[in-house]
Amino acid sequence: HFPENKAKIINELSNFLQQGGFPEIINSKFSQKILQDYYYVMLYKDIIERYKIKNIPALKYFLNRIVLNTGKPSSINKIYNELKSSGFKVSKDSLYLFAEYAEAIFLSFKLSKFDYSYIKQEKSEKKIYLIDNGLLNSLTFHFSENKGILLENAVYLYLRQKHGNNVFFYKEKTECDFIIKDKDKITELIQVSYQIENNSTLKREIKGIENAAEYFNLKEGKVITFDTEKETIVTNYGVKIQIIPVYKYFLASNLL
Repeated sequence: HFPENKAKIINELSNFLQQGGFPEIINSKFSQKILQDYYYVMLYKDIIERYKIKNIPALKYFLNRIVLNTGKPSSINKIYNELKSSGFKVSKDSLYLFAEYAEAIFLSFKLSKFDYSYIKQEKSEKKIYLIDNGLLNSLTFHFSENKGILLENAVYLYLRQKHGNNVFFYKEKTECDFIIKDKDKITELIQVSYQIENNSTLKREIKGIENAAEYFNLKEGKVITFDTEKETIVTNYGVKIQIIPVYKYFLASNLL
């Protein structure tokens, strides 16, 4: 049922997507500055000093690169080649260590592309998500410019909290943002799209679920939006796709 305070929930959710969940940020007009200070403490105290990093320019480039590419598939190889062509002297091993350090201090998390082969899965490209939406927003872009990535980051953090390491992404002919594994089976397919008013956006999201559903022999999936809800769509292949606003998805899971 529709909550009576839907407008209030959507307003709070919009704030959360922009500002994240650090308590000091709530209602602070200095939130951007505070969040950027957090990042510099993480960078200098938690990584550079703790791990005695000498190649600080390469580390900064690497972290900046993963932050700016939140939610996009990438690989250490690709970043290594970029650094090399930009004139940085750094080894691939150092980049793997930088990625480990960023995870060790809970700045970022990596999401693997699903593969039935564990070795292929470990070697495959990864998507990176940040620990906090406010941190991501303060380091990258104005909210209006990339609401989609902020929504996707928030959904990832929720899925990680709920399913731990059983969250992956699917990418073959098309991509499905998140797939959930339970024991040895894929049980849930999720696309995230801030809005789906644009018909080509909706088609792309549906195609991503449809192809993943065919691959994993499933018959349903979800598209999570900011505040759009539509009737369940049944594709030509019989896949039922539920289009649900994120506040309902979170409420159904008692997250709000």
